[in-house]
Amino acid sequence: MDLFCPEFPDWRKLQEDPGLNLRIFERWRMGRYTRFRNLKYLLYPVALAGYVREVVADQKLEGDPEAGYDILFAQHTISAVAAGWARKKVVRSSSVYWPSRVLPVLSRVTASLLPVRVSVMS
Repeated sequence: MDLFCPEFPDWRKLQEDPGLNLRIFERWRMGRYTRFRNLKYLLYPVALAGYVREVVADQKLEGDPEAGYDILFAQHTISAVAAGWARKKVVRSSSVYWPSRVLPVLSRVTASLLPVRVSVMS
């Protein structure tokens, strides 16, 4: 499972989970107190959707037979817009068994976030 998100405190702790691949959005700094915050948040869905498409394109170039994703799960409205724009190019049509692969990882990620109290903007 890949998690696309801006950098957040203790992200390295989550990176240690073998079922999770953290993909940090680094095109610009995100956060409550960054310069030009409103403009960045308006552009974020476009940039995030492009980042997701780039990752899948790289997987295809590497010859990965399972390039793409079974589902796109968006935690916030702003990332839901990005997921909607990216889904046609990155979601595999043969996504039948996703719960058995995704739900165990989601439960581990949720459990690891609880003691840290991190709110991840995906």
